[in-house]
Amino acid sequence: MNASTALTFLTFFYALKLIEPAIVGAVEIGVGPVLAVIITFALTGQKPSVQRIAVCAGVLAGCGVLALAAVKGSGFASIGENAWLGLLASLAAGIGAVLITLS
Repeated sequence: MNASTALTFLTFFYALKLIEPAIVGAVEIGVGPVLAVIITFALTGQKPSVQRIAVCAGVLAGCGVLALAAVKGSGFASIGENAWLGLLASLAAGIGAVLITLS
């Protein structure tokens, strides 16, 4: 749990340095439901319902739009390599948050 907490907080605050806070928060939170469905399927073999798949697809589409905004540099978002690092750090923070929940 301590490693998951460290992963979450360090990568979250690193992402905040690189891209807009709204994008960081949305991507971090958006990863949770998608990972929950994937982990549930991997551990139990239970197939998700069509509604859950639709929700996950919508969340991923929203995260994709935000990632595009970060990479293109709209608003206060940075452009280029820093944007990609910020998105990866935000994704890592979301994964860490899911790991905290599981532990």
